[in-house]
Amino acid sequence: LSPSSAASDVYKRQIISCPRCGQQVDIMSLRSYNTVSIDYYSDHQIVEENSTHVSPIQKCPKCGYYYWTYKQPYKKSNFYNQQLGTLSFTDLKEASIQFMSESMDKSDEETLCLEIIHAFNDTYFLLDENSMTVEQARIYKDDYEVFRKHALRLIDLMSEDKLFQAELYRECQCFSECISTLEHFQSDKEQDIHLKKLIMNKAEKQDAKVFLVFSRGYTVKNGPWPRTRHISPIQPIQSKWKRNPLDVFIAKLWNKFVDELFYE
Repeated sequence: LSPSSAASDVYKRQIISCPRCGQQVDIMSLRSYNTVSIDYYSDHQIVEENSTHVSPIQKCPKCGYYYWTYKQPYKKSNFYNQQLGTLSFTDLKEASIQFMSESMDKSDEETLCLEIIHAFNDTYFLLDENSMTVEQARIYKDDYEVFRKHALRLIDLMSEDKLFQAELYRECQCFSECISTLEHFQSDKEQDIHLKKLIMNKAEKQDAKVFLVFSRGYTVKNGPWPRTRHISPIQPIQSKWKRNPLDVFIAKLWNKFVDELFYE
């Protein structure tokens, strides 16, 4: 497999149809993992420089019906496509109402809750709450209640993952529950111990904001990649981080060298 063919596979077109009206949509079928930098956040969100997030939930452009991507029959094409079907936080709120009125298994409900959590944090990650108008504060409060409802539900669904439960309690401003969960959490894994300390420190300061756990790449000193998958209804998200172009160029040369060495 050559680097060129590996890159082209990323954009192969996958055609699926709305189960209600039959409207066809084209979405990207594969993801690229040949990245220069990966940023991992406390809510399990991963932001990759060259990669994309294909939404597991699609909205029909014709009838507005929401459906699960993986449940629909699909056909592939040799044409290329970069459509992701990314849903806004507003879209996901509508999807939640629809799915809750239908039958939904545990795995799908976990996915829905996590999508809503990520969309909320993507939307409001760089928001300055102190500079909001009264109307903006109202919108934020309403959206936060939706986020909190689904985060608390995910805590119930993911009963085995105590560390993530503690993080969700913290983001829901349930600081006592967060600290109590962490005090009873035991692990020999270095990454778990490190994350436990970070979450505990935030909870003790009553800080509920999602945070960057680690950034792996060549340009960490320039800051993390911004969470801009979703656009804030209150204010546009502007990245305050700038990647060093030379660092990125060198990293991509290194990736190309590794591809040619191992995959040709």
